[in-house]
Amino acid sequence: MDLSELNTLIQSSLIDGMWFYASQWQLPDLHFNAWCDETDHTFHEFESVEYTNEAPNTLLILAEFKLLVERTISL
Repeated sequence: MDLSELNTLIQSSLIDGMWFYASQWQLPDLHFNAWCDETDHTFHEFESVEYTNEAPNTLLILAEFKLLVERTISL
């Protein structure tokens, strides 16, 4: 999959053009050390996608990730 295609797919699924819920895409839920359930939101900000030579840190393959992202377009 071309990066521009993946980027377009992700951007079409974002909340207000920048936010997503990591759990919906089976991604790690990342937060700062200090977390307050009452005041901090649970969504994450999308910045970019890029190729890497690093080893995968998940068992999720790209085709599965793509399906998860596509499912959030209609939510």
